[in-house]
Amino acid sequence: MTARTIRTRLAIIVAPALLAAACGDDDGEAVAPADQSSETDNQPDTVEPDTIEVDEAALQAVLDEWRTDVDAFGAALSIRVPGHDDIHLASGVDDRDPETPMPTGGTYSIMSVTKTFVTATALQLVDEGRLSLDEPVEPWLPELPNADEITLAMLLGHTAGLGDWDNVPAVLEDLARSFTAEEVVAENAEAPPYGQPGEHFAYTNGGYAAVGLMIERELDQDLAAVIEERFAHPLSLNDTFFIDDSTKPTRHGWFSLPDDPDPDLPLDYLDFPPEAYFTSLFGSAGMASSSEDMLGWGEALYSGDLLSEETTASMLEMRSSFSLDVATDRLRVTDRPTPLHYGLGAMGFCLDQTGCSPSEVDLVGHSGQGVGTRTLVAHHPESGTTIVVHANLDAINLPDLIPVLPDVLQQLGIT
Repeated sequence: MTARTIRTRLAIIVAPALLAAACGDDDGEAVAPADQSSETDNQPDTVEPDTIEVDEAALQAVLDEWRTDVDAFGAALSIRVPGHDDIHLASGVDDRDPETPMPTGGTYSIMSVTKTFVTATALQLVDEGRLSLDEPVEPWLPELPNADEITLAMLLGHTAGLGDWDNVPAVLEDLARSFTAEEVVAENAEAPPYGQPGEHFAYTNGGYAAVGLMIERELDQDLAAVIEERFAHPLSLNDTFFIDDSTKPTRHGWFSLPDDPDPDLPLDYLDFPPEAYFTSLFGSAGMASSSEDMLGWGEALYSGDLLSEETTASMLEMRSSFSLDVATDRLRVTDRPTPLHYGLGAMGFCLDQTGCSPSEVDLVGHSGQGVGTRTLVAHHPESGTTIVVHANLDAINLPDLIPVLPDVLQQLGIT
């Protein structure tokens, strides 16, 4: 299977819905989720399950090598291939004790993969006619700077120009404090902006905190309850939740503080109250889940089961190309060849690590990084394969995380 065929499949999924969106819908009614049975017969065949080779020993070797390369204490790899049993593998250790192996089960902070739940909720509300991608968000979020110019699409695509609140001092002041959604949005709104609305891509947590509050105000309901009602319960994501003092992850997560006097003895985020840190992240990165749940979530979201064809296409249309700015450790827009692209709450990944154009991405998904955790959820549209990677160390940058994807697909015989 070639990358060209994979890209053709993605184009066939996305292009018709974008054309329909350009033509408009004059009746103003909410769009129902797409009927997946309506696909035409002239589309290229998907990868047949019986052509995919599942060699767990070879996949274990891929995981072991990647974990060693990124110097993580422990890592886990989960794979869902249609027509095959789910694969759950682990490498290394979970605890400081070398006799405590990394588990394949358990829960962990998914950090920015939280953004995919917020995106899906917002886009469902677009389907229902309650929100619009292209109208100003001022009626819901008047406290945002330039709220009369910022749209939901800008917030979801990281082009609203909002800055990011440096939450570390407030978190360290009182680890047990709980921040409200309004407080988080207000703090982010006061941060120095990254640009003007619509000017350029600049990855920010502040925009997703704002979308989370926008959802709460539209539905008059807590974001956690909305996500439980719309996604976690219907999809049986029983290990997916917002983190607070009563709901904590179970896997260990290791990190070091700046200027730590003993960086070789990292700290475990399970040893600290989670309330202040995760509530200060809110809709940008406040959730935890399990690899099993992440397989189900990635499969449902990126296969188009949760949204209309039009909004799925909008989500997966890669609008910005980005790379890691090593000097600032931030994701920034780039005009150079890159394997990393962004749509609306969705990342696009290239199998060719030298880069590809936004219209040529091979996989879609999202990554997450934060104190003690590194997570990646990726979906390969043509084969229907979903891949979840988790490491219990945060010091792994995105360019070092992505190469595990082509290695996994190659071992599955998808090249």
